[in-house]
Amino acid sequence: MFKGVALGVKSYFRAHDFIKEHKLWGYIIAPGLMNMLLFTATLLIGWHYSDELTAYFLELSGMTDPAEGAWGWFSTVLRWFFMIFFRLLFLAFYLYLYKYVVLIILSPVLALLSEKVDGLLTNQEFPFVMKRFVSDVLRGVILALRNLVIEFSMLFGLFLFSFIPVLGWITPFLMLVVEFFFFGFSMIDYSNERRKMTVRESTRYIMANKGLAIANGGVFHFLLLVPIIGIMVGPTYGVVAATLASHEKSEETPVHPAQ
Repeated sequence: MFKGVALGVKSYFRAHDFIKEHKLWGYIIAPGLMNMLLFTATLLIGWHYSDELTAYFLELSGMTDPAEGAWGWFSTVLRWFFMIFFRLLFLAFYLYLYKYVVLIILSPVLALLSEKVDGLLTNQEFPFVMKRFVSDVLRGVILALRNLVIEFSMLFGLFLFSFIPVLGWITPFLMLVVEFFFFGFSMIDYSNERRKMTVRESTRYIMANKGLAIANGGVFHFLLLVPIIGIMVGPTYGVVAATLASHEKSEETPVHPAQ
């Protein structure tokens, strides 16, 4: 577990050197700009609907004009509380969905990038075959949707767990670990698919290397905290790092998928 976490973090530093060495900036800049547009749209949509929900709730509660209401200063405080609460809630929800939107929309680019990195590592040529490319992209999209449902179910269970006194205090940490794992899962699966693993085999492999998946997804999340640059390079650095780490793991323990 801890060895996998160390490999997952280290692979991001290797990814930067690898991208510089092989001049892969074209694979970084184009999807990075797309990612920036997606992130901006996500923020704007979240802000817009949080305002609408706040206005709807205030109208139901009769606090649309607190200055004339009977609640006085308490009504004003409550009104501002709900305005801030709904904005934060909606932004958090949209940002949660954002990473899956990225995985789905950028799936074609991320699949090609992972293949390019693997080819450079193994000195193999991966000729472009449309049928295989479409299959890879569809697998990435389906896997992202599948993981979204599973992750949401787990997060909902952890939310209920949070109401247990004392034990509930660790819930925010567990929720972060779950989010890290599922993003890393998608990044690593690009390499597993190339090794002809089924989704079930890939799941088994990633569960056996969950430390690597958690670290890969965790560094990506922290990259998002870096203004502009982190948002632009996060997904592409994530897939390069995952491909490098998967290659190192395969050299230690060769993968033999079921025939």
